[in-house]
Amino acid sequence: MQYNVTFWVVNSTIGPPLVAFAVMADYALYYSGQFVLSKDKYDPTGKAAWIAELLAKNPVPGVRLCSPKPTSLNNASCVHSENYLLAMQTGQPVETANSSKITWDPGLADGLERL
Repeated sequence: MQYNVTFWVVNSTIGPPLVAFAVMADYALYYSGQFVLSKDKYDPTGKAAWIAELLAKNPVPGVRLCSPKPTSLNNASCVHSENYLLAMQTGQPVETANSSKITWDPGLADGLERL
C-alpha cells in the first residue's frame, strides 16, 4: 500500500505558523463491467457498477479505479466448491445456483466464462 502525505503551513496571527498534515492511503478499487451481467436488481455487482460510475465522474483522493487481472475457474475453485461453480454456470440445482441470494440467470454464467 502506498501513502500520500500532504503538508500545509498555516500562518497564524497570534503565534508561530502552524503545520498540519494528512496521510491518505492509496487504495486500489477493482472493477470491470464485464462482470455486471446479472439481471437481479439486488446483485451486488450492479451496486459496484454504480459506485465505479460515481468514482469516474467524481474522483476521491487516494482511491484509484483499476481493472482486475483475469483469473480462471481453477482459481475460483480455491474459494468456491465445484458444485457451486457448476450451479453458477448451469443454473442447476436451483437451490445452489440461488444460494448467494442472487436470482440465477444466464448473465451470471456469462460472467463466470469471462474469468
